[in-house]
Order: sequence, then structure tokens, then C-alpha cells
Amino acid sequence: MDIEGVGKYRKSRRQVKKEKKIQRSKTAGKGWFDIPAADSEEIKNDIMMLRMRNAIDPKRFYKKEDKESKFCQIGTVVDSPLEHYDRVPHRERKDNLVEQLLGDMDSRKKLKNRYKKAVKEHPYYRKIRKKTRLEKKEAKEGPKQKRRRRTLPKKGGFRGERNAGKGKSRRKF
Repeated sequence: MDIEGVGKYRKSRRQVKKEKKIQRSKTAGKGWFDIPAADSEEIKNDIMMLRMRNAIDPKRFYKKEDKESKFCQIGTVVDSPLEHYDRVPHRERKDNLVEQLLGDMDSRKKLKNRYKKAVKEHPYYRKIRKKTRLEKKEAKEGPKQKRRRRTLPKKGGFRGERNAGKGKSRRKF
């Protein structure tokens, strides 16, 4: 763009470097076929579900998770006509992994029971339950009356201390 008296606008080296760095962070690079970074919430939820699969089915063994990567791609599995009986019916297919897992009633029951068990055992939730139980009890019975503290006798001390007030110690060393 040439305007009279004004030369062409050029970006500085810093600006060019900065823009290139931003572009590089959006993909994994040419060596990895420009796999895009996982930005959407659906993809992040699916990745989190895959990481927590040990909690979903504790009896099944999964290899240890590799280091966390911010790049991923999601594809669709095309069913072969030869594997007719092994595939998931159209009714049970969902858009993403989380919805598919929550749509399955058996897995939902298992997850619900595991969650209840975890909440029962966690110390934070124990405190909350204890507080709510006490509040309910107080609502039924009314507020608790404070106990009177026992005070020590002024002279004579405890039982068996005859010489407590006369400056002599009870025990002899």
C-alpha cells in the first residue's frame, strides 16, 4: 500500500518471530503432519476420560499413561461389513466418548456406586456429614446445655493430699 509521502509498511523482525512462534504452537509441525492442538472442550473431556479409565474399570489393566501432549486428532472408525456382530449399534453411538460412557446404564451405575463409596471414605465429606447430623439432632432436641466444669477445692487439694496447703510436697524423692 503506497500513500504519498509514506513508504511501505514492514513488520519488524520481532513481530515476524512472534507470529511464527504462535503459528508453530498451534500445530505439532511438519514432521507430525501438522496435527492441531486440542482446543475444544469436547476433546479435552475425551482426553481426561481416557486418562481416568482406571477409575472407570479398576479390574482391567491399562498401561501407564505417557507424558501429557497438547496435540491430538480424533477420527471416526468405519465399520467393516465382515465385523457385523462386534460393532456398537447405531442407537448406542454418541458424538464423543464421554456421552457414550454416560449413555451406558451399566457403566453409569458402577460410576455412581464408586463415587458414593469415594465420598463416604473421604475425610472432608465425613466432616460435612457429621456437621449436618449434629444440626439435624439439634433441630429435633434443641440446643445442647453446657456442662458445668468441676473446680478444684481451695484448700486440701485432691484426695489424699493432706499437706497440700502447708508447703510440704506430697512425694519424697
